[in-house]
Amino acid sequence: MDIQALSDFLSTFPQPEVDQDAQETFLEIAGYPHFENVASNILRFFFDARAAHGLRTLFLEAMLEIVGATFTPEDLNMTLEAEREVYTEDHLRIDLVIETSRYLIGIENKILHKADNDFKSYEKYLRNRAGNREVVCVLLSLYQMKRGLALESFIPVTYSRLFKNVRANLKRYEPNA
Repeated sequence: MDIQALSDFLSTFPQPEVDQDAQETFLEIAGYPHFENVASNILRFFFDARAAHGLRTLFLEAMLEIVGATFTPEDLNMTLEAEREVYTEDHLRIDLVIETSRYLIGIENKILHKADNDFKSYEKYLRNRAGNREVVCVLLSLYQMKRGLALESFIPVTYSRLFKNVRANLKRYEPNA
């Protein structure tokens, strides 16, 4: 079954009415006190090419395309590590660090809080850890943020842009993933 056929099939089901004024998310209703941590845990799962989701490197490719990094499938085929809450030498925590054979990717995740982190410390840690790999620094957030000196080399990317790129690349992956 191809993606279009699946999409056509799903569109035959009745669509629920959605209250556009609803403010709480499913995770908030469930009582998760640190929504950003939960979102980062979910991201770790999807950025790990070895995980059971079957999407392999879809999320890695989507993110790297957005930030303008070039890569081959061999650069991403093996996620060496996808870690959460990684401590820097300054005892700060980076939300997500992903290692591939070519890249060390640091993602600071911002859902509801402003970006007032020590991005310089994060970048220093990532560069020290990278060895001969290229470092990619991303500030992933719900809202558009301007790139500025305080962000150092962190490139602002919105969730909507990431998911738009994921959807655009999805056709290259198996429909049963």
